[in-house]
Amino acid sequence: MSFSFEYFTTDLITGAISNKQNITDVIDGFRIEQSVGDEQRILAGDLQLRLLSALPFDTSFSLMNWLAVYFNSGLLNVYYLGSRLDANYEYESLDEANAIYQARLFSIQKVFFDDLREIKIGYTGVAGGWNSNLGNAIVEVDSIKFKTSTGTPASALNRAGFSIGDMISQKTGSTNSRGYIFGVDGAVGLPVANSNDLPILHRGLSLDIGETDQNIIQHNFPSPQITWHDFYQLVTFGFNAFISAKPQIVGSDLHILIKITPKINLPVGSTISTDWSKRNRLRYKYRIESLKLEGGNFAYSLGSLLSESADLERSISWINDPDENIPDSQDYLYWVAGAYNSGTGQYEILDGSGDPRGYFQSGLVEPYYDDMITDGHGYQGSIRYTGQNVLDQVEITSGGEVIQILNLVAKSDRMADIEGVIIN
Repeated sequence: MSFSFEYFTTDLITGAISNKQNITDVIDGFRIEQSVGDEQRILAGDLQLRLLSALPFDTSFSLMNWLAVYFNSGLLNVYYLGSRLDANYEYESLDEANAIYQARLFSIQKVFFDDLREIKIGYTGVAGGWNSNLGNAIVEVDSIKFKTSTGTPASALNRAGFSIGDMISQKTGSTNSRGYIFGVDGAVGLPVANSNDLPILHRGLSLDIGETDQNIIQHNFPSPQITWHDFYQLVTFGFNAFISAKPQIVGSDLHILIKITPKINLPVGSTISTDWSKRNRLRYKYRIESLKLEGGNFAYSLGSLLSESADLERSISWINDPDENIPDSQDYLYWVAGAYNSGTGQYEILDGSGDPRGYFQSGLVEPYYDDMITDGHGYQGSIRYTGQNVLDQVEITSGGEVIQILNLVAKSDRMADIEGVIIN
């Protein structure tokens, strides 16, 4: 069992792989770090390598440089060297006589989440972008109830909204000129069109469903726009979910696959029987008794909130919950729950009393995994490394317990330090 390394480039526009080259002069002592960062994102840390020669680097404007790490021919992760316009690493000579180099490379997960922070949700007429097929996420809302400026109740019929799950899936196959192709690992993990309790976003009264996609998108996501990072925060908070971004080489293309897993669905990954070399039990370390989520016009709590503070506090101030009649204003972006009417193809967002079904006030937020509420025990220790990959949301079994790995450091000596929560 061994690690191996492969350099390659990808086309900035298409994600196509070229210039493959095996890297054979890596010196032992490297570490591969992965973790569930900020309770939400599954990430890999920087990769530090010592080498006997400099890594290849193509300076073509149209190419991005990467390094893939394998364990027994299975892809563990991909790391970014940079491009001509964005060199990502520097070498530091450790021994001038022997020409030993040290490199630190960002993970593709860091690249992806940084991209999310830069790219805004909005209309584009350019093919291949993350927003190119955003119109495919538009759904028809039967009726939005509101009050006029004089307080008179009224309704707006046949309005346009955006299915949150379909906003993710519509990006499949796009590159956004980032050097990789976006994809979804299996199902989106969230309700999509034709589902009941469909999570829907709409701004104010939105527009009539007969308007053009461009007008509907520009109305619901005007400038200053929210970013895709803001959007994924909303998803992870509202569904109490892990989000992972996992690289995959499909044919001759580099893909990054998104997987969203509500914590209530744990365990979810493959399970590997594991022998510990040493371990310590961590009592109550991962216990989450309460969560407080603040939006633009609401505060939502989960669990036993006995004081003003909570174990986890989150803020998504740009989203609102229409627990009362929606004002006749286009200033607020709402998250509602839609009941699908198969006869009309529309979504009904009003409850039996005729009031809007706000997602948070309707009790639809996914809870945390039960054992994280009641116990939250875990383990910390060392295991023999056999390819466990946090990006796969892998679990290990030991002594009849199932442990979700939250932090892992695999080392060149085939040992790994891990930390995880007991979830059975």
